[in-house]
Amino acid sequence: MKKTVNTTNSPAIHHHTPTSKPNKLSRFLKALRKVSNNIYIRFVDLFCGCFSKPKPKTENTKSKTTQGDSQANCLSTAAKSTEEIMELVENHTYKHPADLQKYHGATIEYRHVFSQLREKEKTVLTALRLPEKANLTNANLDGFKLIWLNAQGADFRGSTLKNTDIGCAGMFQAKLDDIDLRTTNLLSTNFREASLQNVNFSGNKWLDNVNFSEANLQKANFNETKWVLVNFTQANLEGATFNNAIFGSGTQLSLAILDQAELQNATCMGTSFYYASLRGANLEGANCNSANFKRVKLTGAILTNANFTGADLTNAKLKGANLKGTDFTNADLRNVDMTEDELLASGAILNGAKVGNDSTWKKL
Repeated sequence: MKKTVNTTNSPAIHHHTPTSKPNKLSRFLKALRKVSNNIYIRFVDLFCGCFSKPKPKTENTKSKTTQGDSQANCLSTAAKSTEEIMELVENHTYKHPADLQKYHGATIEYRHVFSQLREKEKTVLTALRLPEKANLTNANLDGFKLIWLNAQGADFRGSTLKNTDIGCAGMFQAKLDDIDLRTTNLLSTNFREASLQNVNFSGNKWLDNVNFSEANLQKANFNETKWVLVNFTQANLEGATFNNAIFGSGTQLSLAILDQAELQNATCMGTSFYYASLRGANLEGANCNSANFKRVKLTGAILTNANFTGADLTNAKLKGANLKGTDFTNADLRNVDMTEDELLASGAILNGAKVGNDSTWKKL
């Protein structure tokens, strides 16, 4: 007698359950199904493409693109580029500096970009990085917060920066000729080798720790300014004005060119002018107490009523300088290009000054 098989309570047979690990066969079947589906989709697309009707051609489509259409395409491309640049600017391009390299700095007019940013009220752009030699001519940057700006070689000529904050900015070799920077925050800004001819800094209270080394500052206006730790080493300051300026501690003017510069009533206490050129400069009434004028060229300079008490002028060039009323009390005048008789006849105050050469010097 055959036994009947009871299937009522028999467990269902599963090749793969969610809790079990798939074996090699199930993985193979799954991959096969995926490949089959892709082949099927591609075949259907090919089939539809072969039997679809082509769009009828018109006479206009046969004609070449007109010059107007070409200009429109160029304009749309330029607009797109501007939008992309603005997006990069908004997203602080220092995160992705390589993305901006495709936009040549000199070809993009960033005045349009910053104009759009202003309209969108995007005026705070910390650590913004611009491509080298970016074109910012005639841009309105008034009120922008551009702390840590990287604008190497950028051209700012014709732009306005009233109440703009470019503190800690890198302006290496930038062009800012004829710009008004009286109200611009320049704290710790680096202008090394920049061109700043005829720039107006007068009265600016934000000049601390600024680097102007090797910069071109011809005829720049520093009247009524006050600063500390400013570096003018090897800068060209020919014809610049520092009237009533206060040269705070740590100011460096070594090897600087200050020919024909005006420093009337300036305070230069402790300032280093080592090896600088001040030929024909006007230091009338300046306070240069304890300043360093070693090997400085003061030929033909006006030093009337200036205070050089305790200053070091060893090996300085004083020929032709106007020394009437100049106070050289306790100053070091050894090896200057004037004889003792010439110094005594100059009208200068020489109480306790060291004169002569290193081997035969004496105090007057």
